[in-house]
Amino acid sequence: MTDKKYQCIETPESSNIKAFSYIKQYKILIVEFKSDHTYSYANVPIEIFYTMKAAESKGKYFNEKIKKKFTHAQIN
Repeated sequence: MTDKKYQCIETPESSNIKAFSYIKQYKILIVEFKSDHTYSYANVPIEIFYTMKAAESKGKYFNEKIKKKFTHAQIN
């Protein structure tokens, strides 16, 4: 793990998710969709970020483990 406050993971292989990042200090997952909408998800455990990072299908993982399970807000 690096000492950065957040890490941006680009996902060109995903049909839905453009990139995602995690702000460790605040437990916030940020997901940028290919539709150019970006959402923040609050109180996301870091394990969710690491598991999403390792998931074969980022979109499937997001839909099953994150979407509608964490408080979120559109940020653009």
